Amino acid sequence: EFTEDSEQFATLKKACEPYMGSSVTYVFGGIRETITKKDFLQWLTIDSNNELAFDETALLAFVGELGNKYNSKSNTTRAFKTTYGAVVDVPARISTILIDEEAEAAQLKADILGGTDVSRAPCFQTLDGKEVQDFGNSYVEINLGMQHLFLYVDGVKVFECDIVSGNPNKGMGTPAGIFSVTYCARNAILTGPGYRTPVSYWMPFNGGIGIHDATWQPRFGYDRYLRNGSHGCINVSYSSAQTIYGYLSKGFPVICYFYGEAAPEPGTSRAPAVNDDDDDDDTSTPSTPSTPDPGAGTPDPGAGNPGGGTPDPGAGNPGGGTPDPGAGNPGGGTPDPGAGNPGGGAPTP
Repeated sequence: EFTEDSEQFATLKKACEPYMGSSVTYVFGGIRETITKKDFLQWLTIDSNNELAFDETALLAFVGELGNKYNSKSNTTRAFKTTYGAVVDVPARISTILIDEEAEAAQLKADILGGTDVSRAPCFQTLDGKEVQDFGNSYVEINLGMQHLFLYVDGVKVFECDIVSGNPNKGMGTPAGIFSVTYCARNAILTGPGYRTPVSYWMPFNGGIGIHDATWQPRFGYDRYLRNGSHGCINVSYSSAQTIYGYLSKGFPVICYFYGEAAPEPGTSRAPAVNDDDDDDDTSTPSTPSTPDPGAGTPDPGAGNPGGGTPDPGAGNPGGGTPDPGAGNPGGGTPDPGAGNPGGGAPTP
């Protein structure tokens, strides 16, 4: 166990000491933002050889948030023809100056290891007005209205599944827009206020918002997101996340829009109207760089099953139901919560 009294903590503390006096100050015109040892510690770890190493996932997440905050963009809209045949206007942003995330992550590591104070501009790439969110015929299409995801490769629909998106009744609705995958990671730990949750497949595309497996959700689709939605992330079943992950890579377009209305979840009354008059956290995206949201509730990472019960990832269908890969829905269509929770626990969405 990693605690302040553990040997691993003592080793990490000793290894970090040469770098803890340094800081990196980013200069954005007249704005300055300083990164100190408190931030450094989130990205440092000890590898199997007891040597200092960087948590690449956490570091890239930070740089992605930095870009989301400071990239120079202008707002516009794009007409998009949906799978349903309807054409919708999707918010889009044209970038003229963009942080080079890979180059900046590498430079930040070098600055930290240098052990001195650094003041500089981040590593930028100039796009000369190119619309970086432009997409061709390969993309992820997410209908937030009807809670469904489609995956196209070279103009062919290769996969689709139901989802659970952000809960707008808690001010955490998933934003519409044209985005691109920041990176793809296996076995990531998603952290935020009150939770630290492991997921097997993590594909962020809008700052701290991304697509990931959510084994704690007993079912997907319908209007479940209005009651048991995430803090903004796109929740899918384990098997669906596994399939999607196999196609995605950095830069893969993701298009989110609202069209139609999801059917009421079986066994529930009509979902409540969207409102923002509650006392919950009203941030639509996680508040720290590495805080994408796995869903609402309090997960239990120690048990390896933040949602409760005993999901069966090995079977490729932790949500229950009958998988049907041929139908493009290996997650099983409409899962049966009773079958998807053989451990008898009460899933925490």
